[in-house]
Amino acid sequence: MDLLNSVQEKYPEINQAAGQWLLQLPQNDLKRALAMAAEMAGLMLIRSSGVKLPAPSGTIVLGATREEEAQAVQRFIWGMAAGNGLDPKDAGSAISQLSTEDRKYIPEISGLEQAFLDLCELNQIQQQHRTFVASAAVIKLVLAGNQLKLLEGKMGLAMAMWHLTMGSKTIPYPTTHGRSAC
Repeated sequence: MDLLNSVQEKYPEINQAAGQWLLQLPQNDLKRALAMAAEMAGLMLIRSSGVKLPAPSGTIVLGATREEEAQAVQRFIWGMAAGNGLDPKDAGSAISQLSTEDRKYIPEISGLEQAFLDLCELNQIQQQHRTFVASAAVIKLVLAGNQLKLLEGKMGLAMAMWHLTMGSKTIPYPTTHGRSAC
């Protein structure tokens, strides 16, 4: 079964878990919550790849994610955005407009990984769908920010793609919390 077809089939559970994940993100800082959700999506891409990563360090690593899975996540986000009135094409040019602050990697994301995994387990979300839970939270934040006029949609999508990429190419920092996501 195609990955996006399985996501569609499992979407009620994915959507429910995404809503629960939003409650664990900062409630008073939309941009930080958006960056954290996107980086968790990226981290789950790394974890699902099965690639043996070097010791946790925050180092950038290339080729650690499966291209077809990364493309499926992008299609999912773009499709959700387009289905809700945003033009994903605008995000590409908006990346260059992101401030240095909006581009910062959030090393604390690995400290939230266990809570995210527990939430996925509670909702019976399998490993191949975890990235989509975080991605659904991302698009919910982008849409809410745009609707409330807190963050222009194209800038929210640009931040989402920037942080998704950062999360999927950065070896997570060490964490002192429980089990690994592998």
